[in-house]
Amino acid sequence: MAIDVALFPTLEWNASTGAQEYDVEVSSDSSFNIIVEATTTAASTYTLTTGLDEDTIYYWRVRNKNVCGDGPFSASRSFRTANIVCFNESSTVVPITISSGPPSSFDTIITVTDNVVINDIVLNIDLSHTWMSDVDIYLTSPSGTQITIIEDRCNNRNDLLATFTDDGGAALQCTFAAPTVSGTILAVDTFSSFNGENALGDWVLTVADDTDQDGGSLNGWSVDICGTQTLSTIDNVFDDISLYPNPSKESVFLQLDNIAFAEAEYDIYDMAGRFITSQEIVAARTQIDLSHWSSGMYLIKVTIDHQTIVKQIIKE
Repeated sequence: MAIDVALFPTLEWNASTGAQEYDVEVSSDSSFNIIVEATTTAASTYTLTTGLDEDTIYYWRVRNKNVCGDGPFSASRSFRTANIVCFNESSTVVPITISSGPPSSFDTIITVTDNVVINDIVLNIDLSHTWMSDVDIYLTSPSGTQITIIEDRCNNRNDLLATFTDDGGAALQCTFAAPTVSGTILAVDTFSSFNGENALGDWVLTVADDTDQDGGSLNGWSVDICGTQTLSTIDNVFDDISLYPNPSKESVFLQLDNIAFAEAEYDIYDMAGRFITSQEIVAARTQIDLSHWSSGMYLIKVTIDHQTIVKQIIKE
């Protein structure tokens, strides 16, 4: 069973000769009486669009189909989702002046150091401006996904002090009193566009003033991020475990020096927490084939007599 799986996991299976499409079912029970999500796809991979519950076991299966009919469902496979963690990151470079001169824009960055697969995001902004319809604001994730927060609203009214969220937010209303934009409101685009991405890296808030004369200040901004923690690297737990050569293009060797054990195994995941493969360890030296993997970083979880260490593998 794969563990610590993201709440919007990607399911992968081997393509079947002659298959034109695949039926995929995900269930909260092993008998598939309660279907959480079902789809038909021509690909041999599928990312769920339904957010799963945290710390819960799910089951999934696939069957191929073509013009001749449907094949039988595969044996079910299972996984346990990870726990959700939430945290706040705030800008440390504010206030930033919004020029009253010619049209201009600036980027301000919050760097997230938590390795979390996103489930929900909330954006908090405190901004002063004497003509709010001049102001456009965008948020870009470390993966490069950009959404529009606000654009050309509220005419000559002043200031913004608001929380933007998909959950319980109201449609934006412009009041006569400052701040004209306030409360808990919906952005132009949805934050769910970030779901399934890793929060790790630089989050960029772009503030643009598209008209001459009026200006103001970005007084503060922060993001509240909730998601599932991917496996992290634990160092100095078992000093006698090594991986070499690492990085590697073809294969690495897992070496257990001077470790006596009754049972051992390894599980490998990508950096989004998706399960790749697993194998029982029966010798002090185990070869792991990387030749069919995509280039990038992976995490190997080695369990020896119920004790666990996680290390990195880099595929060139």
